[in-house]
Amino acid sequence: MLPNPFLKNRSGIYGIRSLDTGKIYVGRTRCMFQRCKQYVTAFRSDSEKHLNDHIRNSVNAYGIERFEMFPLEFCEQDVIKDRENYWMDKLQSCERETGFNLRRDTDGGFVTSASTSAKISARLRKEWASGARDGHAARMRDKWSGDTARIKAQGKMFSRIKTKWIYNINLPDGTTEQCVFFARLKELGIEGVQHSFWRKKTDIAKSKGHTVERVAFNRGKVSCE
Repeated sequence: MLPNPFLKNRSGIYGIRSLDTGKIYVGRTRCMFQRCKQYVTAFRSDSEKHLNDHIRNSVNAYGIERFEMFPLEFCEQDVIKDRENYWMDKLQSCERETGFNLRRDTDGGFVTSASTSAKISARLRKEWASGARDGHAARMRDKWSGDTARIKAQGKMFSRIKTKWIYNINLPDGTTEQCVFFARLKELGIEGVQHSFWRKKTDIAKSKGHTVERVAFNRGKVSCE
């Protein structure tokens, strides 16, 4: 797996495939040449920066020379997210038997595999129990306040779908979910959690066995009032 200089400044969707198992990872990038260089460095150093556990473990087992990276589609940035999801679905890269992706993006948040959801749920339960997530909403607010590019991108998305809240929901069965639609809270029967946010002046509340954390966006600025 070597960077191809002919792919400099070519944006689009790429695949990373194991020659031994046939499993594939689907990603998007502004420059395929640079992204490949990042992966090679990450593979050789066993870094977590550009790798998830599934593909890193596979590289450690078979070796970097048993992987190939190649373009799936060249496209512009305004459609790149939709095209990435298309290729993830087409190649089933989020299925553990066929791919390495942990999740796919949607306008409402993220869709993860069952195994990934279970891992996220276990980690969140441990963090809440240990107190590691105390003050999490304030930390997120501070982090987002300095990331103008991310705020602008999220602001456009929220304007399109007419909402200003992200809801991180820990369900009673241990799974987790992220959404931006109040209608989803109503589907779960926990819309009353909004009153708890207001009454307790908090961004984390419980309702009917669900733990809900909200992060608010208002005119491009993070707000948890």
